Amino acid sequence: MQALLHGIGLKLQPEQHDIKAAPTELEMRRAIEAAESATLQGTEKDGVAASLLFLRDRNAMLEALRQDVARYLHGEDARLHTWT
Repeated sequence: MQALLHGIGLKLQPEQHDIKAAPTELEMRRAIEAAESATLQGTEKDGVAASLLFLRDRNAMLEALRQDVARYLHGEDARLHTWT
């Protein structure tokens, strides 16, 4: 679990240099707003907006899980140590 929290140490090969930089917070906010609008208005035709919204929700769940695991590993959340 520690490795997942801190990455598994994979290094990019020289030929993998074309990876795009992460979008800024403003770019993400605008993209999410556009995706929500296209979905609500029914103008979504190719699934890009639906995919973006799905990935946003999945990322939120994974981030919550990552935080729970971090608290568990550091002994900060006793309720995660008990089985009910």
